[in-house]
Amino acid sequence: MNRIPTIGSMVRDFSTQREVFEKITVAAISLDDPSTAEREMDQAFAALMRYRRPIYIEIPRDLVKTPLANPLRPLCLDDEPSDTAALDESIAEVRAMLASAKRPAILAGAEIGRFGLQDDLIRLVERLNVPIASTLLGKSVIREDHPLYVGVYGGLIARDEVQHFINESDCLLILGSILSDVEDLNADSPLLSEGRTIHATADRVAIKHHRYDAIRFQDFVKGLVTAPFPSFPSRPLPSLLPMAQGTIAPDAPVTLNGLFRHLDSVLDECTLVIADVGESLP
Repeated sequence: MNRIPTIGSMVRDFSTQREVFEKITVAAISLDDPSTAEREMDQAFAALMRYRRPIYIEIPRDLVKTPLANPLRPLCLDDEPSDTAALDESIAEVRAMLASAKRPAILAGAEIGRFGLQDDLIRLVERLNVPIASTLLGKSVIREDHPLYVGVYGGLIARDEVQHFINESDCLLILGSILSDVEDLNADSPLLSEGRTIHATADRVAIKHHRYDAIRFQDFVKGLVTAPFPSFPSRPLPSLLPMAQGTIAPDAPVTLNGLFRHLDSVLDECTLVIADVGESLP
C-alpha cells in the first residue's frame, strides 16, 4: 500500500511512532490493513487483559472510515487458563518454604491493584499473620493503618528500619512487583541469590530458582489464599516514623520537609489526599 505522508503527522516514517510505543507497552499495533485489523485488535486486547498493562493502537487517518473486510465478531481474548498441575505444584512448594520459615514477610506491588486482588491480599496477610510492606507503585494496595503493615520498601528510598526488616526475612513472598533497582529488590539482592523469595507477577511465578510460566498471576494469588498454610506468631515490627513536633517560624525558608510537617499538622482520617510520586520521594 502506498501511503502519502502528511507534514507534521510523523517523526521519521510511518512506523516510527508505533516502534516507540512497542518499547513501553505490552502490545503496539497499526491498523493499516482492513483484512487483519480485527485479529490484531483481538490480540492487543488479549494482551491488555492478560498482563493489565497499556497497549497502543494506531489508526492511519486516511483509513478511519474504511470498513472491515468481514462483519465484526465478539471480542475473542483467547486467554489460556493456568496449568492445574503446575499451580498445585507451586502452592506445595510455597507451603514447604513457609513450613521451615521463622521470619516470613510479604512485599506487595502494583499488579495487586491492577488485577483487583486487594481483598485476597488482606485475607492472605491475616491468615498467615505475617508483616507486609508495599513497593512505591504498590502503595495503598493494603491500608496503611493495618496492624501488619510496615511501610514502603524500596532499594533507594525505603526507611532503613523497613529495608532491614524485609531484607532479613527468611521467606519473602513478592506479589505483583516487577523488580528494579529504584523501588524494589535488585538482581544482586541476597534474598534472590540465596533462594529466599517467592516472586509472582503477570509474567511468571518463580519460587527460589524454580520458574513456572504456565500459571496466571491471579490464580496463584487466589490459590495462596485458600491453601492450608500455617499461621505465624506475632513479632515486633519497625516503629512508626515519629511526627516532627513544633511550629515552623514564619520567616523560615520554604522546604519540602517544612511542607510535609505542615501537612502532618492539618491532615486527619477524614482527609482525602491524591499525590504523585515525584517531589515527595526525597
